[in-house]
Amino acid sequence: MSLAQNKAIVVQFYKAVNQGNLKQAKEMLAPNIVVHTMTGSVIRSGDKFFEHLQMARSAFPDVYYTIEDVIAVEFQAIAVKEIKPSGNQFDVVFEDGTMEKSRKILLAFGVIDEFPDIENFGEFWGTSVFHCPYCHAWEVRDEPLAVFGNAETGIEMAVLLKNWSADLVLCTNSEADQKKLLENHKMIVREEKITRLEGDNGRLETIVFETSKEIACHGMLIRPKQKLRSDLAEKLGCELNEFNLIKTTNVFYETSVKGVYAAGDITSPMQAIAVAVFQGSAAASGLNHSLIAEDFV
Repeated sequence: MSLAQNKAIVVQFYKAVNQGNLKQAKEMLAPNIVVHTMTGSVIRSGDKFFEHLQMARSAFPDVYYTIEDVIAVEFQAIAVKEIKPSGNQFDVVFEDGTMEKSRKILLAFGVIDEFPDIENFGEFWGTSVFHCPYCHAWEVRDEPLAVFGNAETGIEMAVLLKNWSADLVLCTNSEADQKKLLENHKMIVREEKITRLEGDNGRLETIVFETSKEIACHGMLIRPKQKLRSDLAEKLGCELNEFNLIKTTNVFYETSVKGVYAAGDITSPMQAIAVAVFQGSAAASGLNHSLIAEDFV
């Protein structure tokens, strides 16, 4: 699909919504559409998005979208191989061998979640196995839930998830820490190792332990280990923080290397779209301010 065709579909979609023709708008949605909202929730499938659209129109029947222009760009994805300081600039070397010079760098390459050694784990990740109770737990409230973790992290997550469901199990995958505290709060604990997750179409139904015992479970909260998706920051000499993410030194998210900024999941364990958007906006403001100040000599 060309850029012009894509822009035309966006305009047609909002025109149909403005006219109250939601059926026509629905026909423009891909069946497998995934929408990541600013609040951190995820809408999966055209049918779910259509339900969301209907609720929005019901709550705000007079809403009208004014379309002045659709901003879109064509881009080519080329991996950055290396960033080398060069005087008061940086040489950015791309994977295809080309190079560009830049006075400032904004890093936003994200992180990689490291999954535990549990069969089928990836099939449920992001749907019914999740890292944030505020983003996902509402959909499985009052259903059988589990927390995968131990020590302070496991207990912290269990406390959070207990607000969503009384049917909760803490799976420590080894001998549980702070047993007395858990007993005092009547927390159900399973210390056996989890070997497999079972379910259908991304919806978790069962946790299977190494003892072959099973428990029903419709949602699991886990805080997986993470690592930076790229080593560019470390090669540049950027300091890392206590979470092994990139340390920033001011309100504009500049790193320990002057002229290099970082935003999004690579800077903090508080990872959500709204947070990343704010950080990117703040970094862009600081970066622009710095460029202007440097030229004012």
